[in-house]
Amino acid sequence: MRIIEKFSPETFTWSGSHRNTGSQIGTTYIDHRSSTQFTWTYNFPSAGKIHFQYRVSSESGYDFFWFNFDGSRITTISGSQGWYTFERDVAAGSHTLVFGYYTDSSVLRGDNGGFITDFWIEHSGIDTTDMKATPSKFHKESVAVSFSLSGRDSAAKQAQYRIYTETGVQLYPTSGYSPSFNLPYNAKHIIDATKFPFGSTTIYVETKDPSSTYITPNPVYTVVTRTNQAPLSDMKVVPSSVHKENAILSFDVTDAEKDSVQFKVSLNNIPIQPASGDYSTLIKTPFSYTIQLRNKDMRVGNNTVTLTLMDDLGAVRTTSLTVKKVNDAVEFDQSDVRGQTIYARLTDPDGDMLRYQVRLNGKKIYPPDMDMTGLLNSPAYVNYKIPAEEVQFGNIHKVEIVAEDDLGMQSTWVTNALIDYSGLMFTDENGAYYSTDLGEIIKLLDTGTVVAGNTTGTFKVYLKNTVGYAVKNVSLFVSQRDLDAVYEKVELSAHEDPFIPRSTLEIPHLEYGERVPFYVRINTTRQAVGGGLFDIRVVGDPA
Repeated sequence: MRIIEKFSPETFTWSGSHRNTGSQIGTTYIDHRSSTQFTWTYNFPSAGKIHFQYRVSSESGYDFFWFNFDGSRITTISGSQGWYTFERDVAAGSHTLVFGYYTDSSVLRGDNGGFITDFWIEHSGIDTTDMKATPSKFHKESVAVSFSLSGRDSAAKQAQYRIYTETGVQLYPTSGYSPSFNLPYNAKHIIDATKFPFGSTTIYVETKDPSSTYITPNPVYTVVTRTNQAPLSDMKVVPSSVHKENAILSFDVTDAEKDSVQFKVSLNNIPIQPASGDYSTLIKTPFSYTIQLRNKDMRVGNNTVTLTLMDDLGAVRTTSLTVKKVNDAVEFDQSDVRGQTIYARLTDPDGDMLRYQVRLNGKKIYPPDMDMTGLLNSPAYVNYKIPAEEVQFGNIHKVEIVAEDDLGMQSTWVTNALIDYSGLMFTDENGAYYSTDLGEIIKLLDTGTVVAGNTTGTFKVYLKNTVGYAVKNVSLFVSQRDLDAVYEKVELSAHEDPFIPRSTLEIPHLEYGERVPFYVRINTTRQAVGGGLFDIRVVGDPA
């Protein structure tokens, strides 16, 4: 049989650096004072023949092309000459050709190299022709591989063969070679699609005679392609933005090859359908599917819904989209600390119910017996008087209201407030209190010693509103206590000069934080016999 070098692609193995023009193989291009060579080796299974043509294109007399056969120099030529022919009968066994080229230190001319063409060999053996695979492109269909075997000469009367892929997977027979067949012989085999991976596969046919004298040195081949397209989905979520409502995920699944498809769906990487995280059962395509996305499974912000499809041949496609869960935090309005009382209005922009807690200097003080209040409608109002035992009066305190809507989103209002007694308080000119908001004495108004029949000096006292809100109908009045109501009379006046004595003073309105002065004295008669304590008291109504 004759084996011909086709050049594109190369039929034989050529070792070393070389050029391939598509119709010729030549030495690689080199510079001055250089040399290069390449080698061909072949193991002839029987006696045979080598044939090729060769030429050189170089600076004549200085740059040379040469070749050796089995270690012996055959020729060395230079210049620009036509094609020469080399043909030689060879014995069975391994034979080697070495082609070389070298240059001197000066000019480079022509193609600067040596070239060979019309390269073929002959030896006894078996020809394999008309090989084809039908269909050459397939999905699940079986493939028919067919070819014809014939003997090159009378020595080749029978043949055996095997069919395999470039990865070494044997397609026929399962191992070894086929039985012997008389030549010529037409072979055809049906190969199941599952024998092939997806993508391109090269199928080879290797032949030999029953005695293994002639084994195909270069098996013939053909290329097939197994296709599989991943399934497609038209996926959407409605609505794409939610607050407390659920969303509906729907998807339409198709497969170009009509394969059955299974799916799985996750929300933020947590399986939701099937809940096990495995794939569903296989479903014939096309099909449509709908899944409810529960609001409680979503987090505030962007949520990633992932659909993974896999057909019955393992092709996978993953698609993701986003559903947004919106939730606005509770807002604080009209927030303040007045006296011992905390005021605030809590509003949820989404209309959610809300709850809250009050913290003082990092410690929760309200509600006392649970973490937060019960859920309240929005808006909710805070009007909380801080217990006296929690307060260091006259000091700065960190006051916080931590609010949470019924979806669990928290927000905090914080302030640093000077917390003082809360009430209608009596102070001296320096702001020092005479008593607490519970009436406990802090210091006394000392009027000194007075001689019976005389009047004490006039003492200036302030009334300050620290209740936290405006008051009206404020009434100041005297409780004589130890003092005689006739002979040792305590008198009040709105003015120092003139001092207009009254047992009661009326103040129509008093804003939060406002303080007003009034004046106190004791008017005695000669019948005054003792002394002691008296009280000044105040009442009022919220404005």
